[in-house]
Amino acid sequence: MTDIPKMLEFKGISFAYPGQKPLFDNLNVGFSAGQITAVLGPNGCGKSTLLKLACRLLAPKGGQIMLGGRDISGYKRRDFAQKITLLSQRYTLPDITVQELVSYGRYPYGQHRGLSAADKQAIMAAVEQTDLQALQTKYLRELSGGQAQRAFIAMALAQDTDVLLLDEPINSLDIHVGFEVMELLTRLKAGGKTVIMVLHDLALALQYADNILLLSGGQPVAEGTPAEILAGGEILQVFGVQPHALAVGDKRLFAFSNVAELADKL
Repeated sequence: MTDIPKMLEFKGISFAYPGQKPLFDNLNVGFSAGQITAVLGPNGCGKSTLLKLACRLLAPKGGQIMLGGRDISGYKRRDFAQKITLLSQRYTLPDITVQELVSYGRYPYGQHRGLSAADKQAIMAAVEQTDLQALQTKYLRELSGGQAQRAFIAMALAQDTDVLLLDEPINSLDIHVGFEVMELLTRLKAGGKTVIMVLHDLALALQYADNILLLSGGQPVAEGTPAEILAGGEILQVFGVQPHALAVGDKRLFAFSNVAELADKL
């Protein structure tokens, strides 16, 4: 990766789920500040576990996780919630309005005692960033999948942390909505957020991420910019597909060919 300072670092991390073999053994990876990093890899390689460890939903068996140069185990709960946010892949839709959901992001700042002027300002900014002004009074059950995803992202933004962790933020969304979410994350990065997201969509990862962490078997296979990952050939090694870059205007888009199928036809 680049020489940009690391916002989040895993140092010698080991972890195993009860009754299972170690998932991570002496894992060492870092995530650059103010950039989008996509975490890629086959199912079961530890992508979601990585995010859960980073936000203390799981505890490592060994090693240190550093946030801004400080061990995350040393943060008080509320202080930590003001530093890092996780938007999980799976969530239910509570019977509340968009505005009520977004306001939940202010709990680390004492929102349970009533909304302060700073809380209201943060909530409105989050609503505006996610283009939800016209939907604030709508109940979540009335929203489309893409609108609901934006509402949960707005809640994470209202929490106003330096680091935003997202587990499959475009999962099950329509294609055009997926692009809208990725454009939103790009704007958040431009505003200074550090975005770390787990993705299955290789094409969007290569198009939008500044850095890519490619995991396999609980260890990093490759770390670097999309260009470095493409040049290294690790996508073919891990996924068995050959990436192809396509120039469309001033953008680079990506397609993939199944190498095994091509070989069978030759």
